[in-house]
Amino acid sequence: MQQLNMELLDLVSHEFNKNKIAVGDPVFVNIQSVYPAVVRGLKFDSKNRKIFAYLDVFGGGCPSRVDVSDCSKRENNI
Repeated sequence: MQQLNMELLDLVSHEFNKNKIAVGDPVFVNIQSVYPAVVRGLKFDSKNRKIFAYLDVFGGGCPSRVDVSDCSKRENNI
């Protein structure tokens, strides 16, 4: 049985990453409430057919692992 090398998958352009979220992107996460975070990693879950974003969260009590479809990019307003 051949095993896929997850490092070779382009998770930014993947069909399950509609918002084109990448590692290092500042995002707003919308789960029951909206909170800011920074994406520190992406992982493809082939069983559930989802991409999970691992986050640096700035507030307590907020999930640090979410479905990437719950994230939207924050724009720099400088």
